[in-house]
Amino acid sequence: MHRTIYDYQPRRSFWGNLASLLESSAATVLSLILIPALLAVALLLPPVSLLERIQALTYTTIPESGATLMDPDGTAVVFPGEAVETPFRASLDSIPRADFLSGAAGEPWREALAALPDSLIPKSPVYRLDVRGESPDLAIVRIPIPNDSEPYETLDLYTWTDGGWHYLPSKILRAEDLIESDLEGSLPTNFIVMQTTKPLPRVAVDVGLAGQTPPGAEQAVTRVMAAGLYLRGDGALDGNVIVPPGGNFEIVPVLRNWKAGEMPRIDLLNNMLIDPGLMDNQLNAVMDLLTANFYPGVVIDYRGV
Repeated sequence: MHRTIYDYQPRRSFWGNLASLLESSAATVLSLILIPALLAVALLLPPVSLLERIQALTYTTIPESGATLMDPDGTAVVFPGEAVETPFRASLDSIPRADFLSGAAGEPWREALAALPDSLIPKSPVYRLDVRGESPDLAIVRIPIPNDSEPYETLDLYTWTDGGWHYLPSKILRAEDLIESDLEGSLPTNFIVMQTTKPLPRVAVDVGLAGQTPPGAEQAVTRVMAAGLYLRGDGALDGNVIVPPGGNFEIVPVLRNWKAGEMPRIDLLNNMLIDPGLMDNQLNAVMDLLTANFYPGVVIDYRGV
């Protein structure tokens, strides 16, 4: 008699199948994601520091004899041998002027662009200097004079640091068509050629009660001090500002406690100085005057103090 032997496999439950699937998924995650991630972290951290090693390929080793870094546009940073005590590494690159002016250079440089005063006009790329190791106490920067930058006497070198633009001493070498700067002490991390423009002169004139600027001065005057307001007994103001007709200038009211040909009202002034209530009235009157008329300020011409 032959017996047939069946290999009975018990049917797995739903939970058993789910556990098997999860084990398989966990193994997949471990092998495809977690292990490579751990390897990447190990490569980035010391002692391997792969990222720093890759970045180091863009740096130039500066020996004790000195060396020169060059930008493709001809800008050079010279490290004289006498200023190098120990070898170090350094790199020089630049941000195109168009990228800086358009804000495409990144958020830190957008902040620098926003802080640029009207009197400074960028004329070159923004050059970035990075030194790794013991920085020398001297570097000589030579930059080709940018095109369309006459007059050369108005060209200066600036650096963006500590949230502001700071002047770097430099000189124009006309014969070599270069701007040269001897950078001593702590080296800047960036520099740029700026064309400086003198701000328009501000000319102020006191028209008193006449209400007229001097003949022919309308185009030159930028601020007019206009009288017509007087200290009142309660600390407020009496009268009206006498504004000259026309003209593109600011009006600054003049507050007086006197009128031409009369003695100054010292009594009104003394009363206000010793009475806090009158002083508050004065301050409120001035604030209301400035707010209502958008005046930049007032001139206080109280006499007899």
